[in-house]
Amino acid sequence: MTGTHTNVLPKARGARARARPRSPVVLPTVVAVEGAALAVLGGLDGSPAWRVARDLAVIAITGLAVWFACRVGRTIRGGIALALGIMGTAAGAGVASGQLTAALGATAVVAGIVLVTGLVLLIWGGAMLVRAMTGWWRLLGVPAALALLWFVLFPLTVAVFATNRPPGTLGSVAHAPGRADL
Repeated sequence: MTGTHTNVLPKARGARARARPRSPVVLPTVVAVEGAALAVLGGLDGSPAWRVARDLAVIAITGLAVWFACRVGRTIRGGIALALGIMGTAAGAGVASGQLTAALGATAVVAGIVLVTGLVLLIWGGAMLVRAMTGWWRLLGVPAALALLWFVLFPLTVAVFATNRPPGTLGSVAHAPGRADL
């Protein structure tokens, strides 16, 4: 029996399968792009002090999210991606829908970037969380996703849309001197 290994146990099935190579930089890159676009979007309106405060908050949250995304397991990465996806999708859809009705400007383009990166993170985070679940717990992912969309994402998007409307024209009645219609 030369040339054969009779005393070696076969490898477990999971150990034999080649692991798919995953790029560790994709998720942090998408998070960083969304954070940069949110910082630009947050710095477009308001007083200078509030612009700086919003930008510092967005940069700090983005930095923490990128740091955690590089160092934690799949479940926590999925939660981070899902949370940032909800935030980015709501902010991007709310601001972009209001800005696109007025005109295509810099604000609409930046909001579109936030929307796209938010959707990517939302889908990616949801998929990562569902893959982390085992057995019949995966079945709970569908109603949980629907509840999340209905009770969290939709109200946030409507709130952002309602508070970020572009200024409209007042019309001729408001500009007519001496007219006091009640």
